[in-house]
Amino acid sequence: MVLRCILILIFVPLTLSNPTGCTYTTDILLYSCDSRLWVLPLDFSQFTVQPQRLLIKDMSGELAASAPNGPVFSGFSVINTALFDARFPPSLHIMCVANGFLMMVKDAFQDFGWVEELIIQDCDILSLPAQVFAHFGDLNSLIIEGGSMDAMVADTFYGLNVNKMSSAVTPKGEFILRNTEIIGGSLPYGGLFTQSNVSTIILDNIHLSSLRTDTFYNNLKLTNLSISYNALTSIPDNLFIQSQSLQFVRIYGIPWACACSSLGFIPYVISNNITLEGDIVCTSPANYANQRAAVYYATNCISYDVCAGQTGFVSAGKCITVLDIISYVLFVLNTIIACIAFGLVLHLFLRLKEIKDKRRGFMLRRMFGVEQAKTKTFNVVKPRDPSFD
Repeated sequence: MVLRCILILIFVPLTLSNPTGCTYTTDILLYSCDSRLWVLPLDFSQFTVQPQRLLIKDMSGELAASAPNGPVFSGFSVINTALFDARFPPSLHIMCVANGFLMMVKDAFQDFGWVEELIIQDCDILSLPAQVFAHFGDLNSLIIEGGSMDAMVADTFYGLNVNKMSSAVTPKGEFILRNTEIIGGSLPYGGLFTQSNVSTIILDNIHLSSLRTDTFYNNLKLTNLSISYNALTSIPDNLFIQSQSLQFVRIYGIPWACACSSLGFIPYVISNNITLEGDIVCTSPANYANQRAAVYYATNCISYDVCAGQTGFVSAGKCITVLDIISYVLFVLNTIIACIAFGLVLHLFLRLKEIKDKRRGFMLRRMFGVEQAKTKTFNVVKPRDPSFD
């Protein structure tokens, strides 16, 4: 009897039918459902095994939440997450047929709060209304790749919290837009503001032609960023200034128009110990074409502070500080005073010498006069001899 029950439990998933167009791969717990074959709605109750991992392939059309074109999904809110296999992340993967399009409405995913990883692949997404992903709540990984994205609004990702989920098999916290075309060439203002807990943002080859200074303003836990292979020619100086947790930046395949105003991120990443990866090479100006942007920046944009922050001015490549000026002035004043003092001393010395010489001369003349008086010989007049008369 026990053996019969065990056999029944083993073979029930094999004997019961799955939704039309859906097949199950046991070893990877993956349901693959061909949207061209199913009959709407895709009903949870028809699955023989809980669809922990669900691939919707060959999709093209509207993901409607209600009549007349929906609902596309039904009953997934009753899924029992306690029965999930811990080896595999609960996931929803939507893959469009070649040249297929996808239109999403706000409540299209209202029963998928149990999903940890969402992938939308090769779809020309024609609508991304406000809060379209809000029903997922927390996601460990959001990946949109291939195809194109149009009609994105500021609140498209409002209500979605991409973060490193501690319950995930591998905590990632990744937000990835890759190899898809953002129609218009830019993200809407504030498009990523709601993702304050995201760890990794990859915006590779999505035809971005511009980035606003505040694009990553509120991504406070962002550690890894890649903006490679886009139509950018420059990025704002303060693009990373609010990303205080940023550790790695990858920028490959950008045709840089080198200018001091567009390369200010180079000293920022250096001074903030951020690892910068990429072939950051100038395409203009012409005399710097195919040269590293760092060479251009070092040659044209760095003004060296010779005075090292001290008040002063530069002369002949040397810093003349206020202290130096005061020292020079005092030296000149001291020199002048010393010269004046020396002149006065010399004048006094000469004057004293002159006075001394005069006194000495006077004394000598006086002494000489006395001696003459003492030694003077007087001539005696003798009486005339009368005999000569």
